[in-house]
Amino acid sequence: MKSFFYFIASFLIFAGGCTSTEPIDIDSKNLLKTVQIISHDSLEGRAFSTLGNIKAQKIINRNFTKIGLQTGKNRRYFQEFSYSFKGEKRQEIFPIKKPKENFSNVPDTTLTGRNIVGTLKGKINKSIIITAHFDHLGIKNGNIYNGADDNASGVAALFTIAEYFKKKSY
Repeated sequence: MKSFFYFIASFLIFAGGCTSTEPIDIDSKNLLKTVQIISHDSLEGRAFSTLGNIKAQKIINRNFTKIGLQTGKNRRYFQEFSYSFKGEKRQEIFPIKKPKENFSNVPDTTLTGRNIVGTLKGKINKSIIITAHFDHLGIKNGNIYNGADDNASGVAALFTIAEYFKKKSY
């Protein structure tokens, strides 16, 4: 939660440095609601390539659409990429029984992940790229690592900042 408040404080300092003297209105209830949604147990900690991660992607996609951010060249907010889990890391994420000490019998696993990117075009020939680190640790030893004070709070703050700049149409 501490990083979330530092993020908001930084935003307020930045926004306060703008030439406008009008107060910035932040809907703290909506901000908290978003953190609760993104960090909910039903998303199972949002680990890379899990169903909970895909659910989080859909939530972010809906919010980007609601805010009115523009999509990329593929007309989607999703930017896909591949990642290979190898050796010890693969064993940690996708364990097999009786791995050798050097993990030579642990097969590589390549998965497709997604970044979620939106664009806010300005009145001049400039744009703000909106993206956030939304995945987290997932489930480890039966415990859900929700990441409420980490990535979920960052996503909530990102929505608030994107909405602010969309309204201002810089």
